[in-house]
Amino acid sequence: MTRKPPYEEIDPSFLEPRDPRLGFIKIGGKAEEVRFARSGKPWAPPVRYLDPARFEVTTREKKVQKVKGRGTAKDETFNVDMGYIRDEEFHSLLGEERPARLRIRLLYPTPGENMITFLGAHSGKAWVCQGNGVEAKDVVRGDCVCPCPRLKQFEGAYKGKKPGDKYPCRPRGELMVILEDANVFGGFWPFKTTSFESISNILKTLQILEKMFKRVDGLPLEMRVMAVTKSYGEGQTTQPIVSIVLAAAMDTARQIAADAVAESRKFLPAGSDADSKAYREAALKEMQEEGEEYAGEFSPEVMDPDEIALVDSVEGVLSKSGVDFLVSIPVLGMEVTV
Repeated sequence: MTRKPPYEEIDPSFLEPRDPRLGFIKIGGKAEEVRFARSGKPWAPPVRYLDPARFEVTTREKKVQKVKGRGTAKDETFNVDMGYIRDEEFHSLLGEERPARLRIRLLYPTPGENMITFLGAHSGKAWVCQGNGVEAKDVVRGDCVCPCPRLKQFEGAYKGKKPGDKYPCRPRGELMVILEDANVFGGFWPFKTTSFESISNILKTLQILEKMFKRVDGLPLEMRVMAVTKSYGEGQTTQPIVSIVLAAAMDTARQIAADAVAESRKFLPAGSDADSKAYREAALKEMQEEGEEYAGEFSPEVMDPDEIALVDSVEGVLSKSGVDFLVSIPVLGMEVTV
């Protein structure tokens, strides 16, 4: 006689179910050429995909290169993170080496359920502050006013206690999508960005779609990337900016949306409120745990004190307040001067 085990399920408070991530959607990666910090430690700086602007879908596996240090670190060998490995199977199914568009669908009905955003600063592997543009929690200052002078786009007088460091603060955005051309259901691909404009574009488009079609889950959407040239002061910078669109003219968009919502009830059931809450809690927890990941990709200068102020962010900078800019309207297919 087989004895029944006393427990048949691990409590979710101990082992929290998380949306399965099958890979990542990238608009930049790591340079092939390794650089050396003043300490002699090797590292691979981030690069933008601008020739042309394109997406790259990756696996969750990273390429690691063993490199000998220089100077005082010449006797040490370091494992240098060279970025995630390209998903050759997906790109083969897609039939495009450098896609500027990806067909996607979202799982949850409202914009806020599909995308997480916050402002954050970190030192090395650890977050030192996280906020929402009004208030923040700082490991030293406690509860404080947000944003503060850590944010490069900050303007005016700061009413709270100023931070005693120069760790950069940037917006963080993560959108979880289903890739239509992957021929897989049940797995997700996150797109992460530190660009005010990309976050603004995506949120605004989702708000427009929700207002017109009452929900955003199940809609046949396209994620698009384009190179945008910005002017600030006397300089210019070109960066990849991401938007989401419903790929149809206005005359057919409503019928497409209606059909998609009807189909979603059969084949792509919307996540429940409990599912959405669990996703957001799990995603926020993962973002907390991935401070090193964010730093290595978007703010490599804070991974080593030697590198402070030596590297620009992957997405560049804007000259407006992030709080105000997050309600702007997405601009497609033209040069933008900020």
